[in-house]
Amino acid sequence: MPALAAHLAEPEPGAVQRAKALFEKGVAAYSTGRYYEAIEIFTETDRLYPNPQIAFNIAKAYDQLGSKSGSLSYYRDYLRRSPEATDRAEDALEMLIRLCWKPYMHDLRLPALLPRVKRPTLIVWGREDAIVPLEC
Repeated sequence: MPALAAHLAEPEPGAVQRAKALFEKGVAAYSTGRYYEAIEIFTETDRLYPNPQIAFNIAKAYDQLGSKSGSLSYYRDYLRRSPEATDRAEDALEMLIRLCWKPYMHDLRLPALLPRVKRPTLIVWGREDAIVPLEC
């Protein structure tokens, strides 16, 4: 669930109230599955009242959309902007690890399956092993 904490530099007058109102709209959008809208609203909220928690919320919305690049970017932004955070830092690190790991390329059955490949195929062995069709 999205969170908003008030702990950064003094914002311009009225910005806190506008940010809180926008934040509530973002929470409503997120809660009803309107993740693109939530991202737009949370981004505007962060512009008005910069807060690392909002970066975490944007990352969660991108994660719900299946956007790994968006999620990674905002989880990293959250950790960069809030290095002392303990409340969500563990969650953000866990998400970064989950998003960066590519288990689809790791299959212990691969050696047994290779003889069944009938197409011309280039097998690349190395740090990031892969099977790539020659057309690529």
